[in-house]
Amino acid sequence: MTALDKYVRLEALGQWREAGGATPREVVVSFGDATLLLTDLSERPLGHWALAGVQAIGKDGPATVYAMTSDGEETLTIKDADMVDAIAAVSRAHRLRDVAPGSQRRRRSLWPWLVVATAAAVLAALGPPLLRAQAARMVPPEAVEEFGDRMLLQIMATRGPLCADAEGRRALATLVARVAEGAPPPRAQALDLGPTPVALLPGPTVALGRTALLQADDPAEIAGWVALALAREAMQPGPERLMAAVGPFADLRYVLTGRLGEPALGRAVEAAMASPGPVEIEAAFERLRTAGLPTAPFADGLRRIGLEAPPASAEGGEALSDRDWVALQGLCR
Repeated sequence: MTALDKYVRLEALGQWREAGGATPREVVVSFGDATLLLTDLSERPLGHWALAGVQAIGKDGPATVYAMTSDGEETLTIKDADMVDAIAAVSRAHRLRDVAPGSQRRRRSLWPWLVVATAAAVLAALGPPLLRAQAARMVPPEAVEEFGDRMLLQIMATRGPLCADAEGRRALATLVARVAEGAPPPRAQALDLGPTPVALLPGPTVALGRTALLQADDPAEIAGWVALALAREAMQPGPERLMAAVGPFADLRYVLTGRLGEPALGRAVEAAMASPGPVEIEAAFERLRTAGLPTAPFADGLRRIGLEAPPASAEGGEALSDRDWVALQGLCR
C-alpha cells in the first residue's frame, strides 16, 4: 500500500470551466487510478485529468484552482480540503521523482533495463494466458468502473455526447432492471455507436446504440440487446474481458505498473463494439426467456444487422409500458 492509497475513490464537488469564457458548471470530481474523473450530477462522464499533470494555478477564496495546461483555459476549482490534499500529495510525489538527486538519477537510468528484464522473465514464466489472468485478478473494483468510463469517453470523443433525455433515461433504467431479473442492474447509457447496437464496457456499463433505439419496433428488441450485454458479462467478467482485449504487452504493463494507457483502452473499445457470436446470442435468448419476454423482436433486430437468429417466439410479457416505450424511443432524438 502506498501513501496515496487512502485517497482512492475520494469524491468532491468542483466547478469545471471547459474553456476560457465558458460558464463554470458543477461537477463531481472522483480521485481514481492516476486520474481525476469528472462527471455531471447525473453521473455522466465529462472528462479525465491525469493526476501527474494537474497544476494548482491560483486561489478563489478558500478554493484552489487547477489547470492541465499552462494557458489555464480549462480549469477546475475545488474547495474540499481532502481532495486538495490528495492532489497536492500526488504533485509532491511527482516532483520528487523528477528532481531526484544524482544517485537516484543513476538508479533511475537503470530502471528501463530492469523493466525489460522483468518483462522478459514474466512472459517466459507465465505466457500470455496466465499473464492475462494475473492482470485481471489485480484490477480492483473501483478501477474496473474507471476503465469503463475512460472507454466511454473515447467513444464520445468520436461519436458525440450521451443521450440525455430524462424520461428516456428512466425508461432505459426500467428496461435494464426488467432484464436483470432481480440482480443488481448495470449502469446504462445511450449514445451514437454507428451500426453497433450495444457495447458492454467494464463496470459493467451497457452502452446502447442510438440506431438500435431508432430502428426498433418493439421494446423487447431493446431488451434483447440489453440481454446480450448481460450475457457477455456473465460469460466473461469485465476485468477478464478487458485484459483479453488490450493484448499481452498491455497486460504485462498493468502487472508491472498498475496502469493501462489510452491506446490499450482503444483496443478494448474495438472489442466491445464487435459483433456477437452464436454462443452469446443464444445466451441472450435464454435470458429473455428467463425474464418472461418474447424473443421474436430481438431475432428481427439481429437479422436487420445481418446476423443469424435462433428459433424465436412471440410469446411473453410486455418489456415496457406504452408510456415508457414512447419515452425510450425519444431518448436520443
